[in-house]
Amino acid sequence: MKSIFIVLITLLSFTSLFAQNCDCSKFRTGSFEIANQDGTVSKIKRTETKQTETNENVKLKDKVVWVDNCTYKLIPISIQDKTQTVGPDILVFTFIETMEHAYIVHVLIEGKDFEIDAKVYEKGYLNYDK
Repeated sequence: MKSIFIVLITLLSFTSLFAQNCDCSKFRTGSFEIANQDGTVSKIKRTETKQTETNENVKLKDKVVWVDNCTYKLIPISIQDKTQTVGPDILVFTFIETMEHAYIVHVLIEGKDFEIDAKVYEKGYLNYDK
């Protein structure tokens, strides 16, 4: 019984530390930018219920569903993709760190074995920390 109590206290401590490093509410809505691996820059506009993402190859419109304060899902509404690499999958985003003008999210495709972390910047601050 004592060991279970110690494990619970340890887990709660880690949860508290995580929560202190994530001010997710600051980035729920707004305009953002991502430097993509292919050299393009995606521009994102997000409200509480909708998100658009555009770059030179892709224009996406998604429904935003907030699961909790730091996790949301993107459900595709419209996909225009010249590269034909974006599918109709539901993406789940979980904030893992927030900074002054950027945040890091853990992204997974619902129901598939794909996960990646991405750094997203407030509009006008792309790569400000490099």
